Parts: sequence; C-alpha cells; structure tokens
Amino acid sequence: QAGFNLSRQQIFANEMGVTVFEEKPIYTPVAGYPVDNLVALHFFADEEKRSWPKSHAVEVIEFLLATTKAKLLFLDTEDYFPLTDRIISCKDLSVEESSKYLWAAKFFIGVDSGWMHLAAALDVSGLVLFGSTSPEMRIKGYRYLDAVFTPSECNNCFYRSCELDYDCMRSISPGMVIEKIKTEALLF
Repeated sequence: QAGFNLSRQQIFANEMGVTVFEEKPIYTPVAGYPVDNLVALHFFADEEKRSWPKSHAVEVIEFLLATTKAKLLFLDTEDYFPLTDRIISCKDLSVEESSKYLWAAKFFIGVDSGWMHLAAALDVSGLVLFGSTSPEMRIKGYRYLDAVFTPSECNNCFYRSCELDYDCMRSISPGMVIEKIKTEALLF
C-alpha cells in the first residue's frame, strides 16, 4: 500500500513472522543460451499502469539499433516492432526458455514486472522504469538494478485509480532512458 516503504519480500516475511536476510530472488536456469552483447527489453507489464507507451519503447529500440551493435531480446508478449537478425523475440517461448536468454544479457531495460525480478535473480545489470510505485520498494535489495522514476507530480500513488491515464509512465521520456543507458549500460 502507498505510504509503506516495504518491499514485497518484507511484507510477506512480516506476515509469516520470519526475517529476510537477502531480498534478491534466486533462480538458476538449467543452462543458458550464449548470445554476445545482448540487451533484454520488457516494456509492457500485464497492467497498463506499469507499462510504458509503445512509441517510447520504439524510440529506445531504434536508438539501440542505430548506435550500438547489441542484439535485442524482446521479452514482451506482443509484436510491436519489426523483427530483424539483431532481435530475438521470446513471444512464443516459455518463461524458462526466455530466462535462458535473459541469463546471457549484458543489460536489462524494463518496467516493474516479473522479468525485472528474474533479471535481479540472474544478476543482470539493468534499468527499471517506475511510475506509481517507489523504486526503493521494489529494487532496494537488487544491487545491479537502477531506476528511472517518473518526474510526474502524481508519482508514488501505488496504483490507485488514475484520472490522468497513467501520466506517471508516459512522463518517463525516451530521452531520460537513453541518457541512463549511455552512462550505465556500457554498450558504447
């Protein structure tokens, strides 16, 4: 709930009466797929309130394709960008199969989602986009993940009903994300 600066791990642990010493999830795929210079992307969560606009996502993808030699791993479940020989789509793969690719990723860029938690479990460095939830609540135990938090004044509402059509996520501009990529992703 809004106003509580606790991660989900802490909330569940408190309810169960146990202490959490490590908040990072643990997951190890049976084997990974070796793909060099791979950047994993996940821009659309199951809920619109945690998803980034497609036009913003396309702008970041075009930037990565134009300015790097990286291969891109699409973890989203829909087609929204033409596939090329530099794009691996996980649309029709299971979570386990997709995780084998994610394990090889050099960097993750995405929204607050299960893929963010899997990237943390696999120690993949990355950048997570946050609108209505505080990054500290979601990634404070994830040492390799950084955040871009919305500049919207209505931030940190924790998914309350939104009269602004989730301006918090729209307010995270592609330029903000690209600047963070340039300084953190080590792709250049």
